[in-house]
Amino acid sequence: MQVVITGCGRSGTNLLLEMVRASEVFDFTKGVEDRAFFSRGILPDSYGSKIAIEWDSMTIVSMLEVMEDNKRLKVLFSFRHPYDVILSKVYRGRPRSQGGDNDTEETAKDGTIEVAAEYVNKSWAIYHALATKYPDRVKPVRMEDILTNTFNTVRYIAKFLAVAIKQEMHSPWKYNRNAYQNRRYHHAPDRREINKWENLNKSYDGYFKDIWDDHLLSVNYLVEEQAKYFRYELI
Repeated sequence: MQVVITGCGRSGTNLLLEMVRASEVFDFTKGVEDRAFFSRGILPDSYGSKIAIEWDSMTIVSMLEVMEDNKRLKVLFSFRHPYDVILSKVYRGRPRSQGGDNDTEETAKDGTIEVAAEYVNKSWAIYHALATKYPDRVKPVRMEDILTNTFNTVRYIAKFLAVAIKQEMHSPWKYNRNAYQNRRYHHAPDRREINKWENLNKSYDGYFKDIWDDHLLSVNYLVEEQAKYFRYELI
């Protein structure tokens, strides 16, 4: 069996990755993401890695082709309240001098509300297409559940992947290889990352309090379907 972790950036993909990696069943790529994924063809046995929704090569068609070629491949999608994903993308995508998780002075390509919302919608579209065709090989995991219901989330993942549960799977934040997130959260679960959109006067240092409402109509149009599916509240 092989496994791929994916989902929109800022939706908990790194936590989900480390939770699965801690099972020690899969041979995960040395790099967190496998940039060569779509050119590999037949994947090695026990292959594991993370791929990004934001890649241009990541499409419904390309993923369906990989799953057709690799009939033992399973895919885990990470989801988070779409508002929180968008807010985090924009705030963390600022230039480095402004406090963003950036190595440059460029704004990240998903560092605007409109583009971030489009990627959130892309993640849902790919998940929906894959899960519709391969319901036994594609499953969603909510970041909120990783942080607040870790025990049952580990059981859910272990059952899906048919792996034994290891104690290390219950604390994926200890093994997060994202340097920015390690410095920010100090290898500990931070439940303050849940529903940050509910208090924009304080969340992200009030960065969005005067601009968020202006974008709600267009954002809701893009995320309404997945919010309803995962029972996320929208304004």
